[in-house]
Amino acid sequence: LANARGDAAAALAQVQALIDRQADNADAWLLKGDLLMRARAGAKTADKTANTADVVAAYQQAIKFKPDSVAAQVALITLHLGQGDAAAAGTQWAALQKVAPKHPQTLFFEAVLAEQKGNFKRTRELTQLLLRGAPNNPQLLLLAGQAELKLNSLAQAELHLAKAVQVLPKAPAPRR
Repeated sequence: LANARGDAAAALAQVQALIDRQADNADAWLLKGDLLMRARAGAKTADKTANTADVVAAYQQAIKFKPDSVAAQVALITLHLGQGDAAAAGTQWAALQKVAPKHPQTLFFEAVLAEQKGNFKRTRELTQLLLRGAPNNPQLLLLAGQAELKLNSLAQAELHLAKAVQVLPKAPAPRR
């Protein structure tokens, strides 16, 4: 609630106080990582680099105390992908696959990594599977559209991207 009111420092202090009392609380470490990630997103470029190590450390602690934490694994994969570090994202995805091989997030990031490696057929397979369960997910529709575009299936690409635009009309990526 403190963070929602715009007092990120108080929220972080409260989470740190909880961690000081319960160092093995995986949920507290996850929340700390999330708060640091939000602070990192609003920080200047120089501060982002410094904050990244703290974000990674918090999520790694969450995983240490709760190895099957899909949320912490996904947060790390997202962070690595955002930094353009496909190798680190792939390593983290492999760890996620060990604990949650059939989880939709595991499959989604497999599709993302396959697309980055140029394996558009695998991306298509995975996005088609995932779209059955989440037909209006804009990220998934965008990824599916990109894969279809690369496979020269223009009509199918247009369908996915048009649906993504319907779900998020102001998003620039599906429009491009």
